[in-house]
Amino acid sequence: MIEVRIRHTDQSNAVRLMDWPANDLESAMRAVSDWSVRFEDGTEYGQPESFTGQLVAEEGRAYFEILVNDDIEGPGA
Repeated sequence: MIEVRIRHTDQSNAVRLMDWPANDLESAMRAVSDWSVRFEDGTEYGQPESFTGQLVAEEGRAYFEILVNDDIEGPGA
């Protein structure tokens, strides 16, 4: 399992989202786009194109970070 965090591209800190099998990170991306993501300001993202992923190494640990692109808004925008 690997920790999955999510972060809006305008934010500097990622938020812990879930643990996911490390050998199936594409499914983690798909799950986020299927569920959609709503931020504090009410903006909702749900299109697969809204998300990109990257592995991040920080202080001796690694996690998978899902980035939300501000240019593409999903339903409810």
